[in-house]
Amino acid sequence: MIGDGVGITSGLSFVIATDSALADPAKNKLVLDFIQRLNKAQLWANTHQAEWAQKYADVTGLPASLTTAIVQRQHYTPVPIDATVYKWQQNQADAYHQLGLIPKLDVSPEFDTEFNSALFGGTK
Repeated sequence: MIGDGVGITSGLSFVIATDSALADPAKNKLVLDFIQRLNKAQLWANTHQAEWAQKYADVTGLPASLTTAIVQRQHYTPVPIDATVYKWQQNQADAYHQLGLIPKLDVSPEFDTEFNSALFGGTK
């Protein structure tokens, strides 16, 4: 049986930056710029599925029929880092731990809420 992750994984993806990049004002500004551009591109993909599916096919070399199916199942929704995100990711880490894949860990120190207000206005 092949599982689908429903109820185990959040379906979220994350942008990763090092502590040193976040501490450097110039790099921090670049990280924010990247996240803003990524959010804009993902929201564009939601409303331009045919164009996105073709670009996806062009870049990956996958058949357009496959990228079209992928794109039709995706819906990008940027979300702020908050208690809900922590909970989802902790549940996923706990499930992986129960399977013996990773040691027990607390995921919350791995998240940063610094960009929430710039991206979502007022949420920090």
